[in-house]
Amino acid sequence: MHASSFGVDISKSRLDILNATHGVQYATIGKDGAITARGPIADAEIALWDAVKLAMSVSFNSKKWSPKLDQVRFRALVEKVLLEQVGKKRLLKAIKIKGLSGHTVEFPFAIKSSNETIFYIEPIALANGSVDWQHVYQVHGKLSDVKQADEQGKRLVIFEDGAPAMEFGRAATLLSQCASIQTLSQAKEWLKAA
Repeated sequence: MHASSFGVDISKSRLDILNATHGVQYATIGKDGAITARGPIADAEIALWDAVKLAMSVSFNSKKWSPKLDQVRFRALVEKVLLEQVGKKRLLKAIKIKGLSGHTVEFPFAIKSSNETIFYIEPIALANGSVDWQHVYQVHGKLSDVKQADEQGKRLVIFEDGAPAMEFGRAATLLSQCASIQTLSQAKEWLKAA
């Protein structure tokens, strides 16, 4: 609950990482976030310490898994622009679809165009004025998985304006294999016609 309140998505893979914490044998974290310790009564003290180790593991990993402030801010800005341009009825949030891998992929936004085409939208903020390559690679994996599963759905990446031209060009080239690329200023014009 604590990690989720800071925007951390505790997915199954992250639960698996936490439950594989080194030296923990009597405690686990369930899907509901509850830490449960089980074992022989003679090992109750060890089980309690295992529960503490898991809680500490959540704390240590939460910072690494927290969304970056720039990304959170930019996502809110993109949402505002989408609402202004297409309206509340056509804007969908937290859209989940299955990728070719079988994993569920979530996009923060999607819009229905006037001809009922769905555009899945992924915003990418800059990190200290440069392209956030770690996020670009994560988004590329997500988009590739979805593209292979659904050729009909449209995918759009909206970059924050202001990236150095060469960096933006490289990121756009990589992502253009599986999505349309727009900066936020370009997207405003594109959305008017969508």
